[in-house]
Amino acid sequence: MAFGAAKTPQNQKTPQADPPRRNHAFPRPSNPLSPPNRFPHSFPISACLLPPKSLKTKRFSKMDMKQISSLLTAVALLCGAGTANGQESEEVRLFKATKIKAEQGDAEAQLLLVPMYYFGQGVPKDKVEAAKWMRKAAEQGDALAQYGFARMYYEGQGVPQDYVEAAKWSRKAAEQGLARAQGALGKMYYEGQGVPQDYVEAAKWFRKAAEQGDDWAQVRLGVSYARGEGVPQDYGKAVKWSRKAAEQGNADAQNNLGVSYARGEGVPKNFIEAYAWFLLAKANEYEGASKGISIFEKVFTLEQMEKGQARALELHRLIEERKENPKPSVESP
Repeated sequence: MAFGAAKTPQNQKTPQADPPRRNHAFPRPSNPLSPPNRFPHSFPISACLLPPKSLKTKRFSKMDMKQISSLLTAVALLCGAGTANGQESEEVRLFKATKIKAEQGDAEAQLLLVPMYYFGQGVPKDKVEAAKWMRKAAEQGDALAQYGFARMYYEGQGVPQDYVEAAKWSRKAAEQGLARAQGALGKMYYEGQGVPQDYVEAAKWFRKAAEQGDDWAQVRLGVSYARGEGVPQDYGKAVKWSRKAAEQGNADAQNNLGVSYARGEGVPKNFIEAYAWFLLAKANEYEGASKGISIFEKVFTLEQMEKGQARALELHRLIEERKENPKPSVESP
């Protein structure tokens, strides 16, 4: 049975595939499995604001372009008072100073120009120019720039959409060990985008990223084990990787754990635990979890619902604690 749509307790009707989630970069597959079907993480321009050693930190590597835009604006505001007395704004001065360094071959400055051109900060918006400077940094071997350029090709942002080029640049970054590039390359092998479809290669790259702690790749690897795609089917390992991602707050993984507990696949069947994970996934904006919640609430007693809700609160607390101290487990009692 496919992984991602819960078995129904008692005699309730099995739901259809999950409805599409909002703001997905790509449509969800018709199969109700529930892998995260978007390119891993947001556009990785964030790192260009930081010194090289800081580029690898998880906190900044997941910032998206809008967050970087806000940060650039904050920097400009902190540096000066803008255009008072006819003076050039700090945003413009920051752009000009950055471009001088970028034209001298400074890879960090080249990366910093990307969101400036992309959002029009200190310069008119120009996605083609943004892609040009991303390419320059990527050609210098910067892994984050290589992944960023891959994403531009994947989505056709500033360059024509080209999955072959997206796979090429994802591979360059993946081979340098950048986790989200490894996940992206795995997705492209899984979908057959720019490379021949190959579930074994997909699982290989998902594993490389998952072992670095990337929650997106952990979900995908868990799905691979649940489906037996590229790896032997193993529900225990599917739960293992789903749990790792769920403990990082990944809503897809939390929903999949709910499915596993509802079916008793890889874990003992436990409807209270399943309900709690569905509640947590729903709280984290996984809309498909509503179907599992609805099924249980039709058959649960008030006491069972209260137990499930209390367990969901406990899971939330444990997950928050785990972010500060990665020792406790959130396995069912």
